[in-house]
Amino acid sequence: MTTASRTTSRSAVRTALLLIAAVLVAVALNAIVAMWAAAAGASAHYGPLTFPAYASMTAIGVIVG
Repeated sequence: MTTASRTTSRSAVRTALLLIAAVLVAVALNAIVAMWAAAAGASAHYGPLTFPAYASMTAIGVIVG
C-alpha cells in the first residue's frame, strides 16, 4: 500500500465519521424541536414530527448538502 492510498483511505474514513456525527447531532436537534412542537400543541401523530420522518429527511439533507 502506498502512502497516497493510505492517506486517501484515512481521508475517506474521516469523512464518513464526520458525516455520521453530523447526522447524529442534527437528528438530536430535530428531536428537541419535535418535542417542543408536541409540547406546544402539535399532534404527536403529525407525520413530519415522527422520528422516522425527520430522521430520514435529516440524514438525506446532511449527506446531500
